Amino acid sequence: MSQSKRGIFYLMVFFSGFAGLLYQILWMRQLGLLLGNTSYAAAITLGIFFLGLATGSWFWGNRCARLPKLLHTYACLELGIAVSGIFFLVVLNYFHRLYPTIYQSVGPGTNLLILKSLLTLLMVFPPSFFMGGTIPVLGQFLIRTQTSFGNTAAKIYGINTIGAAAGAFITGFFLIILLGFKLTCFLGIFISLA
Repeated sequence: MSQSKRGIFYLMVFFSGFAGLLYQILWMRQLGLLLGNTSYAAAITLGIFFLGLATGSWFWGNRCARLPKLLHTYACLELGIAVSGIFFLVVLNYFHRLYPTIYQSVGPGTNLLILKSLLTLLMVFPPSFFMGGTIPVLGQFLIRTQTSFGNTAAKIYGINTIGAAAGAFITGFFLIILLGFKLTCFLGIFISLA
């Protein structure tokens, strides 16, 4: 594979990490409002996010060696992330509309927190599951020989981590302030689709 093609794939890895942390920052901010407590939001959101990443990485990592069209699978994973991002916005919108009714029927306390936690699981697990599969699938595509495994795997994870750090920094300090929650989320969806 030529260096220019390989560079395009590394760019995809960078933006995959960027979008992943963009989503996570947005989820933590919005779910902090939903859960009513920042520490609950952080714990639940991070726990579900990492559960989805780990499960997706395990699931897709075990299957990617047998997949005939790895780039097609990668595109489907990114499409799944984008659709899940739209789903997050829709569910959040409906929950805010239905919250007074839900609160009156469930009441404050543990039951409401359990319901909100299950809702968080519904909104965060699917996209993070798809995110977990992106690196194993691209790694399977990019690593052609056993001797290149260490070098290529390190590049993939390093570039993805740099993208994630950039996504967290730019989202947390600039994008939400400049674009607001919904437009920033749509930017993440656009990056996933691109």
